[in-house]
Amino acid sequence: MPTSLVHILLAILTTGVFAFAGVQALLLALQDRLLHQKSHIHWLDKLPPLERMESFLFQIIWGGFILLTVLLLSSFYYYHDAVWSHLLSKTLLACISWIIFVVLILGRRLLGWRGKKALYFTAVGIGIVLLLYFSAYLTRL
Repeated sequence: MPTSLVHILLAILTTGVFAFAGVQALLLALQDRLLHQKSHIHWLDKLPPLERMESFLFQIIWGGFILLTVLLLSSFYYYHDAVWSHLLSKTLLACISWIIFVVLILGRRLLGWRGKKALYFTAVGIGIVLLLYFSAYLTRL
């Protein structure tokens, strides 16, 4: 299988996992907000508890982070010449998103980050990953 095809499939998988994490983060933020407003909405009772939702979000983030790490390492290995020439901006954005997820994971593990702070870091990191994916897609059109 050609390296470019592996790279593309890995990028699609990574983006898909982070997009799923984004949907989970939105659902978690909505659930948190409705609980704080003491709103009683029927479907809110059907969701798992907030802690379990947050734990699931971080499991998804861990999976996406591992995939993003493999994607970056394979990019540097297979496309090292292109990474430093015409793909420098995308490489920097990918590295920034990787750093954001490292800070998020370490903040959660070492500092106990939860709630809004964790959701903000998640939103920024996922936003950058989606920007990278769709910018790569749009440049191919």
